[in-house]
Amino acid sequence: MHYLPNVLSILRMLLVVPTAWFLWHGEIALALALMAIAGISDGVDGALARHYNWQSHLGSILDPLADKILVAATFVVFTFQGYIPFWLAVLTIGRDLIILIGGSLYRLAFGPFDIQPSLVSKANTAVQVITLILIMLYLLPDASVQLPLLAQVGDYLGRSTEQWVDPYCLWLLAILGGASGLHYIVIWSGRTRHQLNLRKQVTAPAREGSSGS
Repeated sequence: MHYLPNVLSILRMLLVVPTAWFLWHGEIALALALMAIAGISDGVDGALARHYNWQSHLGSILDPLADKILVAATFVVFTFQGYIPFWLAVLTIGRDLIILIGGSLYRLAFGPFDIQPSLVSKANTAVQVITLILIMLYLLPDASVQLPLLAQVGDYLGRSTEQWVDPYCLWLLAILGGASGLHYIVIWSGRTRHQLNLRKQVTAPAREGSSGS
């Protein structure tokens, strides 16, 4: 049973393809339903892991990876459909690729490590999800099921829903994505320097001993 959180994370990954397919073909309600299922499973596997102490190194990788793949796939679809600017998709997906590649290289060089998302990264993920949901709500064919608050905010600002989503959510997402990416680079650069210094401290006495002999 301690593998259940990891199974739920893998199931979320399996939802990526049908979610992207529904979005591409305009089946927004079905895509929203699958994203809701993914969100619920995300909360459930996290609660199970914490309550029953089922945390694992594999789970610490699969859980955020499943979320990032789903968000990235949605970004790609909306970028091709013209709802998200290309530069923002490059920034968002490029940031995640840099983190993934950097983490993989760190693991190969120094071994396993714990993934601890920063506060800025958590805020970035939250804004990503909110932005995607707002766009999907805007695209729903039945206006009566859209969030009334979305239209009210747009009216208050004197903008349409589409105009409101673009400048505010997307620019905020760009700022948070850039800040969180730089934060990860600083943190992991420091960890890499620390590990290299430790290796130098370990190898230095051995070299001195061999030269003395």
